[in-house]
Amino acid sequence: HPWIKEDGVAPDQPIDIAVLSRMKQFHAMNKLKKVALK
Repeated sequence: HPWIKEDGVAPDQPIDIAVLSRMKQFHAMNKLKKVALK
C-alpha cells in the first residue's frame, strides 16, 4: 500500500484510520461468523 508508507510516514492519517477501523470491523465479523457456525 503506497499511501501507508511514504518515507515511513503516513501522508494522510484519515485514510490510515479508515483502513485500521475497516480491518477491526473485518476481524470482528470473522469472529462473529466463526461463533455463529459453531
